[in-house]
Amino acid sequence: MHEMTMRSSTNRDALAVAIVLCAIMFSCDTSVRVGGTVRNHDGTPLEGVSVTLQTQGRGPHTTTTDKNGTFTIGMVGADPTQVTLVFEKPGFKTLHVPFDPKQTSLQVELDADPTRTTH
Repeated sequence: MHEMTMRSSTNRDALAVAIVLCAIMFSCDTSVRVGGTVRNHDGTPLEGVSVTLQTQGRGPHTTTTDKNGTFTIGMVGADPTQVTLVFEKPGFKTLHVPFDPKQTSLQVELDADPTRTTH
């Protein structure tokens, strides 16, 4: 009987460790993924907009909009509550947008800025 109790206790301990490890893995494996379209004030898609995903404790991830103004960007291991998207293009005002995990597709409008010259 003593042997059976010992095995049962060992199984419970192993199960507890497995549960804790799974919880840690899932809490660390958060990810951020978002896409969308960037346009100017009259609705024309903007090609070549730099889209940067910034978060605390991680290097930024950057992509560029295509000829249709569309982009997709993501980062594994990012805390969604600490993410900001930055949209930049010469000739336009820089736009900082806090990430909203409920919104995976963005429609972004950049305003012209005559003080930011084009390169």
